[in-house]
Amino acid sequence: MTNNDSPNRRLSRLSIIGAIILPIGIFLVFLLIPVSTSTSATSVTLWQNVLRFTLLPLSIIAPFASTALGLLGISEIRKSDGKIYGLPLAVFVSLFYPIILLDVLLFVVGWSLLGNIQVSSIIPLAWLTMVLVIDYIIVRLTWRAATRI
Repeated sequence: MTNNDSPNRRLSRLSIIGAIILPIGIFLVFLLIPVSTSTSATSVTLWQNVLRFTLLPLSIIAPFASTALGLLGISEIRKSDGKIYGLPLAVFVSLFYPIILLDVLLFVVGWSLLGNIQVSSIIPLAWLTMVLVIDYIIVRLTWRAATRI
């Protein structure tokens, strides 16, 4: 019986926790979008205060925590000698927010550089293709590094 067939094999807990807290960071986007454009002062309800003091700190910490947990999961899986699995999940969790941040930065740069170009031009499509190729290269290089023995 090899290590891969062992009944004691388990999914990386660090990767699971990282995957669980991963979507919490997306709430930050919804918390930063203004709900009302009214100029009159509105009262804040109790549930809004509860969300502000619970989800806001969690959504700020979630991108950093999930990335760190993904990287720790990769390390844990590589050192486990086959007893812990879930490398694709760990790589996904560790790359999700860094790639989103890179994509946002590239889109902002592209928008500012390509702002004067006509919409029907092929250049915005080429820029989008370049962003996707960069993402693919990053994922591929990370996967190779994670699976290297």
